[in-house]
Amino acid sequence: MVEKNEALWTRVLILAPVGRDAELASWVLSREQIQSEICSSVENLISRLVLGAGTALIADEALNGGVALLEAWVKNQPAWSDFPFIILTGGRGIRGGVAGSLEMAPPLGNVTLLERPLRSVTLLSVVKAALRARARQYETRHYIQEIQRVESERSQAYAREETAHAQVEVLNHVGEILSAEMNLDSLLPAVIGAGTDLSGADLGIFFAEDAVEEPGRFVPRCASGITLETAATLLGEDAFIDRQAFSGKRVVHCSRLEEVPLTSADRCVKAIAGKLSMQQCIAVPVTSGHGPVSGILLLGRLGEGPFSIRSERVAASLASQAAIAIDNARLFATAEKERQRLETVRQALQRSNEELRQFAYVASHDLQEPLRTVASFTELLVSKYRGHGSEEAEECASFIVDGVEKMSSLLQYSYTTAAKTLPTEPTSGEQILDEVIFSLSASIQESGAAITHDPLPEIWIESRSLTLLFQNLIGNAIKYRAEVPLQVHVSAKAADADWVFSVRDNGIGIAAQYHERIFGIFKRLHGKEIPGTGIGLAICQRIVEWHGGKIWVESQPGAGSIFRFTLPKEPQRIQREMAEFAALGGNR
Repeated sequence: MVEKNEALWTRVLILAPVGRDAELASWVLSREQIQSEICSSVENLISRLVLGAGTALIADEALNGGVALLEAWVKNQPAWSDFPFIILTGGRGIRGGVAGSLEMAPPLGNVTLLERPLRSVTLLSVVKAALRARARQYETRHYIQEIQRVESERSQAYAREETAHAQVEVLNHVGEILSAEMNLDSLLPAVIGAGTDLSGADLGIFFAEDAVEEPGRFVPRCASGITLETAATLLGEDAFIDRQAFSGKRVVHCSRLEEVPLTSADRCVKAIAGKLSMQQCIAVPVTSGHGPVSGILLLGRLGEGPFSIRSERVAASLASQAAIAIDNARLFATAEKERQRLETVRQALQRSNEELRQFAYVASHDLQEPLRTVASFTELLVSKYRGHGSEEAEECASFIVDGVEKMSSLLQYSYTTAAKTLPTEPTSGEQILDEVIFSLSASIQESGAAITHDPLPEIWIESRSLTLLFQNLIGNAIKYRAEVPLQVHVSAKAADADWVFSVRDNGIGIAAQYHERIFGIFKRLHGKEIPGTGIGLAICQRIVEWHGGKIWVESQPGAGSIFRFTLPKEPQRIQREMAEFAALGGNR
């Protein structure tokens, strides 16, 4: 029950239609400034009780047939209400006297009996007691209502907190989804879909920059609640948003656009809302950090319900997350394009290297024989006509022989880039060394060199490549020998996953500043004093690196030299190294 006027709560309703009891009781109460109203019937009494009253003074004779009506009203009272009834007895009642009135007490609940004739003091005392009791009931009602209000506010606050927490969780989840999505065509629909769901919007449109046809202008890129074609048709010229209009990066709320003057962003959003029949809409600029605006997130409602501050904040948070995700997607797209470009270049370079390797392989085989023929016939001419011709002819012949030797060395160098596969079985290091010593036997005998070696392992390398290694290193030791008898010792030892080979000599040695230079093509330290092409160590380095190893020298002038090189033990590793070396174009 809800009272509209608290003054009604303290009034006394009087129902005594027979005699002058009603007028007398009203007069006595008015002297004490107690408001009272006289009722004409039980029905009239109940209609006023509904509005509110402090107590009811009823003559027992007025209750003929009306007890059931009052009982029904009492049963409908709230739990805090225990309405006080005062019944006047002693007149011509239902059954007469106090006994008859007592029978009415249980159905009506809180009943006080006053026997007539009434005394003013007794009436006032009973009425004031009833009003005090009723006032305490109203206080109880107020207390209950206050508790209910507090509980309701607490429940609403809890519900708002739960909603906010749920929105934060959804935003975090959406953020994870957006950050993982690197395709703009999939990212933007996810942004607009999340925006409409989280804000309770009916329509959503994402305006993105048309970088190809209209740089600096935003056009509808994806939509929710409306098709993109329909939106573009309805908007017409208003489908284009100038980036400069949102340079202030301010959220525009079309329900607040009654203020003047309107900015260009305000007018733009208001026009879009009108074309799409939106009663409410918000336009959130999408931007990351201090960068320019990269898009506009527009959300709208067709009904009158405005967007709450929370919805606006959610849209702003989503726009911030979307800005970061869009930047990431664009960076990824740029990186992907660059990767594809580099892959195209790499493939072209690989094809070019493959063609060069094929050419080098053909050249190293097909040109060796003609070069040997030229060298042989040149040496034959020199030996046959030595002493019979001019010195100039002999010098030209020597130039021819030197050129042939250099060309032959270059072909050997080109061969090192042609071998791309491993042999079917490992190569014996000792057998290759014996063959090299035999092929250099003339030089060894002429120099008086002593070639020794430790037991050598089997290595996964092509025999010709290992032959070139030993041949060039031992040949250099013979070429750069000292005055003392030359001693060359070849050894190998295991070191983790590699074999480490050493070729030691007691020759003239090499200064530290030249330890790197000697491995370059045509890098010679002694000019024409000592014959040679200056390419032997470059060939050695090329072979070793091709197979995933490294080569270096340890030497000092006058103390001889130790050339060391490593080769992997496992064929699988060598095959990987060779493939990587080939992919890099033969350069590390």
